[in-house]
Amino acid sequence: MSDQDTPSLYEWAGGEQSFRRLIDAFYDRVERDELLSPMFPGGVHEEHRRNVTDVAGVP
Repeated sequence: MSDQDTPSLYEWAGGEQSFRRLIDAFYDRVERDELLSPMFPGGVHEEHRRNVTDVAGVP
């Protein structure tokens, strides 16, 4: 299998809307977790969620 045949994480997750739901579900859980939430005082901001989406290969 070549790199061209391998989908990006973004493509594998089902595209923009699906990937964003995945990111939001993950960070919503992080915000409720007593161990992880202190790493994001004030919550996980939209800018961070957008950056993670960008890094994952959003076209």
